[in-house]
Amino acid sequence: MFGHVLEGLIIVTIVFAMYLAERIYKRYIKGTRWEQMIDIVTAAVRAAEQTVTESGKGAYKKEIVMKLCKDLIPDITDKELDVLIESAVYNMKEAAKKIAVV
Repeated sequence: MFGHVLEGLIIVTIVFAMYLAERIYKRYIKGTRWEQMIDIVTAAVRAAEQTVTESGKGAYKKEIVMKLCKDLIPDITDKELDVLIESAVYNMKEAAKKIAVV
């Protein structure tokens, strides 16, 4: 009988430890540099879209976003920044399509 109680206690302890490990991961590891960069770049792209409303000014908007993001995230590479900008623009266009369809 004592063996079953001990086995149950060990299982509960392991499950609780896994729960704590997941919480620690989500709080301190996930949501780090990459996700913060995505949020900053997405906000900068949206701001550029709202500020510069003339069509045909994509290169100018990208220049503004690149400068702003380089100031806010000095260690970001040009390649990372380019990928994040293109991704943010794509996501905005896809969201606009969904709104237009509805």
